[in-house]
Amino acid sequence: MKYLNEVQEEIRTDSELFFPDMADDLPHHLLGLAGEVGEVANLVKKAQRGSEHFEDPEFYSEVVNEVVDTFIYIMSIANILSFDMGECYDIKRTYNYTRFHPEAHFVAEDEGGISGTKGPEVD
Repeated sequence: MKYLNEVQEEIRTDSELFFPDMADDLPHHLLGLAGEVGEVANLVKKAQRGSEHFEDPEFYSEVVNEVVDTFIYIMSIANILSFDMGECYDIKRTYNYTRFHPEAHFVAEDEGGISGTKGPEVD
């Protein structure tokens, strides 16, 4: 996943530039992620109860921005833990196919695919 790898590297560069003292602080990023997920949940709650609507462009934009913030924190955590999110995604996707759709033959499409792997040891 070349493009995802490029985004992950940009996020690393930005984090080091914007927040040099916190760029490698795992607890800071985990707490930041939790806060952003809470913001997304709060916005969805407002839509569910009817006080906001996804059809409203301003509200929709706010939701999208908060979801992107969660993505940035997740990619920052991958950087701190030194793993390639694109490669791990491909492995996990292949594993999920064997777990949830075992009758399908699936090989991740990343430079010839991943062969002989069951995916990361996580649930």
